[in-house]
Amino acid sequence: MISIKTNKYIFIILTFGSFIFAMSTTITAVMLPSIMDAFLISAGDAQWLSSGATLVSGITIPIAAYFIKRSSSKKYFLLVTTIFSAGTLLSAVSPNYSLLLIGRLIQAVGSGMIMPFSQVVVLNIYPKNKHGTVMGIFTMAGSTAPIVAPIFAGLVTDNYGFQSVFFFLLIAGLIILLLGFIFMKNVTETYREQFPYIPIVFSSFGFLGLLVGLGNMSMNSIFRIQTGGFMMFGLFCLVLFVRMQLRSPEPHLNLRIFQNLDFRTSVIIIMLVSLAVMGNAMFMPLYAQSILGYSATVYALVTLPGSIVLSVSTMLSGKLYDMKGPKLLLISGAFFLPVGSIIGIFFNYTSGLLHLGFVSFLHAFTAGTLNTSATILGLSILKGKDRVDGSSILNTLRQISLAIASAASIVIYSMVKNTFGEIPGVKAVYASFLIYGLLVLYFILMFFRKK
Repeated sequence: MISIKTNKYIFIILTFGSFIFAMSTTITAVMLPSIMDAFLISAGDAQWLSSGATLVSGITIPIAAYFIKRSSSKKYFLLVTTIFSAGTLLSAVSPNYSLLLIGRLIQAVGSGMIMPFSQVVVLNIYPKNKHGTVMGIFTMAGSTAPIVAPIFAGLVTDNYGFQSVFFFLLIAGLIILLLGFIFMKNVTETYREQFPYIPIVFSSFGFLGLLVGLGNMSMNSIFRIQTGGFMMFGLFCLVLFVRMQLRSPEPHLNLRIFQNLDFRTSVIIIMLVSLAVMGNAMFMPLYAQSILGYSATVYALVTLPGSIVLSVSTMLSGKLYDMKGPKLLLISGAFFLPVGSIIGIFFNYTSGLLHLGFVSFLHAFTAGTLNTSATILGLSILKGKDRVDGSSILNTLRQISLAIASAASIVIYSMVKNTFGEIPGVKAVYASFLIYGLLVLYFILMFFRKK
């Protein structure tokens, strides 16, 4: 029996690790100009430091489910943290772009494997009546990291060079590794399973094709091989993967957990919220800076309140979940998402900073409220292997939704803009967010009606 004190240490390590690992996935965006100058590479090549890491991280998540079930908790955590630290070290000392990219991809393997593991461990070491509180705090760390990462990376890069950013991540990774060696305990069950070679191949190629195709949509027609071709190939592989898992008596990922109403609803909510909130996060800077003419600094200050409310609402939602259950949180969050999208539809050439800030605020509140409560709703009800599979499935589909959101908002804007102009293009984007919001509200109301 693990003591309450040890559980707290494990929780602190996982939360700190989640923050650092999440920082690593978004930290290179601000560093790209310095990296381009240092290695004399194009913007397209440099962008692979971000998009390539996202791709590898997403491919790794389904694979992580096997190792979580096969390995002891401590061994798994130390392995993943070592992989992350090794990739970070290579990135920090790389003399050329190729080694830097390899280091980033190794780092992304560790980042992709840590999230489903951490969710499972946090839910396992605490009783169900505390799942909301601990998941709220844990999720806040991951949601705060993308806010802190660009600010931190910008300051360090300007003063000490981009390599210093990786050295900071390396020091943090080694600290997490040391703390894990001292305090991490075995808290998950282990199962004797064969490595699922064929399912892994299909899921990896499916994810690869889908994300590469989606990433190319902003630059190419959907009827090109680089976009539609890759997406069709990816979908074909994923269909084969799903058929194989449903027919297998011992599947790599138990997709039958979608028969559980709570889990199925949570996945739908998180995917739709990701489409709207990430779509807004990707598109609003383009609208504010390229169309309205605001500087990046002004935009960052305007959206800062939304960033703060995202962190606060994420943490408080977990506490309220334990006290009141999911109903109040899900319905209130689902209400504010369409409201924020409707206000966004009224954007024009004269929209002020308050207009931008209010839309950002509402979307951030929605993200903090719905993502936290939906994650707890879906995973808290699962046990054993199913919880591991559920966490991997949930994080994989979230990653796909984020990729779709990034591409879809730009594609919708470009298509409408080319025919009707810039502002109609902006309105069309927020109309799509409104559709996502209304669907979220519909599925939540249907969920409570069935319950």
